[in-house]
Amino acid sequence: MKPVAVFVHIHYVEAWPALRERIERSIQLPFRIVATGAAAGTVAPPDSPHLCGWQTVETANRGRDVLPFIEALRQAGDFDIGLKLHGKRSVHRLDGEAWAEMLTGELLPSPAEVAALVARFEGDERIGLAGAPTSFCTTAFHIGHNEAAIETVARRLDRDPADLMARTPFFCAGTMFWFRRTAFASLASTDLADLFEPEAGQTDGTAAHALERLFPALCEDAGYLALPIDLALSSDPSTSDSDLARATREQLDTDNAFVRRPGMLAAIVLSRLPHLARVYQALPQPVRRVIRWGTARGGTGSGR
Repeated sequence: MKPVAVFVHIHYVEAWPALRERIERSIQLPFRIVATGAAAGTVAPPDSPHLCGWQTVETANRGRDVLPFIEALRQAGDFDIGLKLHGKRSVHRLDGEAWAEMLTGELLPSPAEVAALVARFEGDERIGLAGAPTSFCTTAFHIGHNEAAIETVARRLDRDPADLMARTPFFCAGTMFWFRRTAFASLASTDLADLFEPEAGQTDGTAAHALERLFPALCEDAGYLALPIDLALSSDPSTSDSDLARATREQLDTDNAFVRRPGMLAAIVLSRLPHLARVYQALPQPVRRVIRWGTARGGTGSGR
């Protein structure tokens, strides 16, 4: 078995110790680190007997964790199964660090569960991506100001954005997941760098936000399945593609403290008239709060 390639974007150095500790505790099988970011060369690697390598890829602070990940895919060498992580803080949110802790906890549970997940990837070649169950969101409900950016990125990849969204109408909020290298071959072979805007504290509408919403769609476009981790672990190769797809859709928009699903009325309106999602996201937060109260259940964009 080739070592798992753990891609970690280190921009917030202060977030690295907790992430490093979780990696040390949860990955008890051969792995190597591919660390990106200007600070990647200044931090200590995990102290683990299972660590097989530590590679740093210095990248500019552009494209958040997404453009560095794409660049690292080209430089990472040979691997089959990867894990994409980053020291997420989402500084535009008061709960950004807590959200990151929840996501990494779901992606890196007990060593036995991590080993079982890797075994599932190895034993079922249909699985191309496995994400934190609470991160799976309906794209139309959380499109934000990203429709134009999604179209630009999809067209550069020679893909029809409407077709991608129709086939895979969900994404992993927070942009962290386990994946199969070949599921993202199109990203590694296409130059997207010029699409990524200079960093200016943007909270929506960038190429990074677009790709956050496209990763599962690109995975499934490559012929694989994108699944929540719990579903990947509980299924087996005899489970049909259609059953897995249906079960995944049944888990979308899990209500939690960090990504709120739209209320029933809002969900119906947004699913029928997706452009209203952009109008909703543009409203001041107090106005959105009143709308949420009026529709009984809250709804916010996932935000990076």
